[in-house]
Amino acid sequence: MKGIVILNENIGLAECSHNNNVIRLLSSVNNTEVIQMDILPDSLLWMSPGDKDCTEFYFVLEGSIQLSLEDGDQILAKGDSFAVSRIKTEFPIKCLEKVRLLCVSNQPIFDDMYNHMGSLKELVEKTERKNQYTYDHGKRVMEYSLLIAEELKVDQAIHNVITMAAALHDVGKCFLADHILSEDRELTSDDLRQIKKHPINSYRLIASKFDDKIASMAQMHHEKLDGSGYPFGLKAREIPIEARIITVADVFDAMTTDRPYKKKKEYREAIDELVTMVNQYDKRVIYALKRLYQRGALERGDRE
Repeated sequence: MKGIVILNENIGLAECSHNNNVIRLLSSVNNTEVIQMDILPDSLLWMSPGDKDCTEFYFVLEGSIQLSLEDGDQILAKGDSFAVSRIKTEFPIKCLEKVRLLCVSNQPIFDDMYNHMGSLKELVEKTERKNQYTYDHGKRVMEYSLLIAEELKVDQAIHNVITMAAALHDVGKCFLADHILSEDRELTSDDLRQIKKHPINSYRLIASKFDDKIASMAQMHHEKLDGSGYPFGLKAREIPIEARIITVADVFDAMTTDRPYKKKKEYREAIDELVTMVNQYDKRVIYALKRLYQRGALERGDRE
């Protein structure tokens, strides 16, 4: 019948996917878009300010989500909904279980979602193709960084930067030679020089796709308070809290995972070692991590 468009199940006008997260454009008429989003547990979405005349309405078809707002977290479950219009700062949405959302927007937003997911997919896949450990390491560092940020009660804007910067901090390693990442032989002095370039390469890749702030925090993940880090030898106040959090999460994960050249440490052993390194790493961040461990908030099977 004229004026009616019927779409078969799971078929839309366009779609984009990454790590089995899918966004699908179901309808686009006179700038109004209807979008279906299938998101896996523990994934994060961001609500950004966008166009001041844009209003986005979200309805939870399945699962539950957590909105991290300035005045506290809000949990929404199946049947709940929320609308976004004229917000001044972005905020994250965490999927607590597998989620299906229906979004209706009075302005086109699918292309922005598509480009953002495509850019993220490109960078993550660069890392995954190069080295599986580096890919998994990025996910764990993001998880630890978010837990520490929550424990320290940092500003939500900082929280958002940490999420992306931590997840992508090692993407610059995609330029390293395979033998360097395999770590099954002793590295030469030239190999070590190449490794010290990876934060700068991470910056270049991330800045080409996302915010410069995110790229800068990723670039600083090997800087130390005493100036002995790299690539720039920054000291103390020159290193923002975002980078300090990511650095501790990065070191902690490296200590507590098996590598070809070393056996992993237990959580308590790694944290005790970090406590002795407060001249290099932020004491507040280390003790936030310690409190998380003591409460059993660090998720992994080898927790004591």
